[in-house]
Amino acid sequence: MQVDDVLLKNATESHISQHIRILEESVRLVLESKNKKTREDRYELVLQHFSALSKIRKYVDKNQKKRIADAQDYFMIMNEHYKHPERIRKQEKQKLKRQKRDSFYETWNHQDSLPVYIAGSYDFHTAYIGNRRCIMFAPTEELDTLPALKKQIAKIQQIDNVPVVFELATVSNYRRKSLIENNIPFITDKQVFLPFIGTMLFDEKDPQKLTGKFVYSTQQLFLFYTTILQSQSKEWGYRLSLREKKKKYFVYEYLFEENPILSVKRFDALSEEWLEFIKDNRSKGGLQHNYDVVIGPVADDNTMETVQLYIANILTASEAVERLRYNKVNNQVSFHTEKALQYLQLVRRTSYARNDL
Repeated sequence: MQVDDVLLKNATESHISQHIRILEESVRLVLESKNKKTREDRYELVLQHFSALSKIRKYVDKNQKKRIADAQDYFMIMNEHYKHPERIRKQEKQKLKRQKRDSFYETWNHQDSLPVYIAGSYDFHTAYIGNRRCIMFAPTEELDTLPALKKQIAKIQQIDNVPVVFELATVSNYRRKSLIENNIPFITDKQVFLPFIGTMLFDEKDPQKLTGKFVYSTQQLFLFYTTILQSQSKEWGYRLSLREKKKKYFVYEYLFEENPILSVKRFDALSEEWLEFIKDNRSKGGLQHNYDVVIGPVADDNTMETVQLYIANILTASEAVERLRYNKVNNQVSFHTEKALQYLQLVRRTSYARNDL
């Protein structure tokens, strides 16, 4: 190696070391100093040395490049704290909450015994409430329909016959009423329903907010579900009478005038497009579209297991569609806007008495 090369290497090393030293020292002061002016001045200094290191990074050797990358990572952490202090405080609170939760919960190790569509839809833990062992499970996506939840609880309790408690971030008035009427335990930050120990607590000062765009959990209150299948409409009415403990139920027949002003989405079959549509609306939560009306197959108990396997990337779209070919498919017409409801005309209402009383 020539002398000039040695001098150049030493000069580069010294140059890098100086930038890193000043950057790391300034980062520490930005994070720790209580003097606002000091933090602001040091932040500007950090930016200068970060920029200088970025410019020379492509000319240095492998070890020097790693040192620069570590220093820049240090800067990125500091920058997040400096630019978004509220976000960092929120993350720290969430971390503390998770730590407390982990100290309260124990691992539940029976997920492998459950169907994939259930195991992949919840985080499971064991907890002791009032000296009673129970299974806590928090949904990782939008909560399923009530009939599906009952089936899931039954499958879980076949493996571990203890109370099952839903751990929810929030719960709508409609969903809360439905869970309570069906004696399904749940907890949120402000609401507790644990019938197996005789506990029901609610914060009545927390009003439900109504927004212009309805989330999935409130659709059954605010959106209008219909079907072109008379037998299915009777089945829906009958199920509602069971839930509401009514002696009779009603089926309403409407005439829908499909106007070009409406944005209507049709799914003529269980296709890959339909699967992706269901996946978006279930995995992301809320309504992931702007259609006034959606017409097509319904993701119900007959199809949900396959849909969940697709959402969990266990099945490809083509495999899921092939499997769904053998399912009995129901139909649904859902009206998502007030504008769409203006084109519905009531034809008749038919009353049916329950014959199982």
